[in-house]
Amino acid sequence: MRDQLAINDGRRLACRARVQQFGTRPISSSCRERTVCLVDVAGADGGQLADHVWFPVGKRLAALDLRRGDVLTFTATVRAYRKKRTRRPDGSCTPGVLDYKLAAPAQLCKVAAAEGGPDHDSAE
Repeated sequence: MRDQLAINDGRRLACRARVQQFGTRPISSSCRERTVCLVDVAGADGGQLADHVWFPVGKRLAALDLRRGDVLTFTATVRAYRKKRTRRPDGSCTPGVLDYKLAAPAQLCKVAAAEGGPDHDSAE
């Protein structure tokens, strides 16, 4: 599903996406970082770029007071990365696979609030 990101490698794109969920990821052995999953990621032309992307919740995203279902517009740079190797049940490892992500989100703007009441995730 990341084919559209691959052909735009290195370019900065205008995007639109919907907040699906919140989570955390480890950044050290004793510290975790808040994250947000955006789904239905589309470009300026409305064409789908990716089914989902994860971003760390920094100051700019936190200031938007995001809720599930909110719709955002932003710009981000397409970057290649190597997916983490994983261990199979037989003890062997999968090779790292080249994939593409959106990085360095900027010009973040909440354009549509979620329908219904507040719906923050418990990961805050």
